[in-house]
Amino acid sequence: MITISIIDDNAEYASSIASILSSQDDMICIDVITSPEKLKLTKGSVPDIFIVDLNFYGELKGLDLIREIKGTIKNTDIIVLTVHDEDEILFKALRNGAIGYLIKNLITSEKIVEFIRVVYEGGAAMSMGIARRIIQSFHIREIKEFTEREHEVLDLLCSGKSYQFIADKLFIDRSTVKFHIKNIYKKLGAANKAEALIEAKKREFF
Repeated sequence: MITISIIDDNAEYASSIASILSSQDDMICIDVITSPEKLKLTKGSVPDIFIVDLNFYGELKGLDLIREIKGTIKNTDIIVLTVHDEDEILFKALRNGAIGYLIKNLITSEKIVEFIRVVYEGGAAMSMGIARRIIQSFHIREIKEFTEREHEVLDLLCSGKSYQFIADKLFIDRSTVKFHIKNIYKKLGAANKAEALIEAKKREFF
């Protein structure tokens, strides 16, 4: 039996989700926490999964709560259920320890039930759109890992300049240009110039 605690100061919404979860054969909502006072009284009760609203008694206070829960309770998972769809908040919630991130007005109760089972089995709870944004963030970070010289070479390469032009422009040898381009291809996961240009465009480098 999957045990769940819901932390959300919207009592009506939290109760409706709790009823849906408890109607399932394989899960039960053991607590609906709608106030900080009640949260303090339930610290001894450890569910398999917490469902946390990020605006629990204060704008984005749930972010700190996630860190607190994961810092004191190791054998539990946290799914965020929120109205916030901003990347900065999403990534902070995941860094603080959440294993799932669901948007309230974009998720059905059936999907919430499905994702709870996924998390219980060791997976992560997030839509394909959220997962794609997380993957894209790695692509962006990879671009930032380029050296200053690699940025200069890639910029000229994307502008259609030849190896010799790049060498003359940057006052370096043609062999050095090839060395930088080899590293650029590797970081972009490209096998040739055409693939490198496609990847650079995907990542909005030009």
